[in-house]
Amino acid sequence: DEIFIQRRNSFGEYVTGEIENSYMITDTIIPVLHKEILINELYAIESRGLWRLKNDFMGGPFINYTIYDKEFDRIITLEGFVYAPGKKKRNKIRELETILTSLNFISQN
Repeated sequence: DEIFIQRRNSFGEYVTGEIENSYMITDTIIPVLHKEILINELYAIESRGLWRLKNDFMGGPFINYTIYDKEFDRIITLEGFVYAPGKKKRNKIRELETILTSLNFISQN
């Protein structure tokens, strides 16, 4: 779990807030949940948890898929997150789940 959080946080530095030096990190107030699944016959790990902005006051849920594409020997990471203060977020996460798991991957060769 610690390696996942470190890796996810390294990508989160590209999601910044309006306040200087604010960026997305994984909120560890609750544990990130992981489970193995298949997406279009590809092995994947689904991760769900909370994100927040370091040095700012934004946050919400995220869903992340790390997919191993054996045919092309590559790892693909897909992520969606929701920011909707004061609103229910379950349906938004479900929409992201549907979008992310319906993607098809092709070779660039």
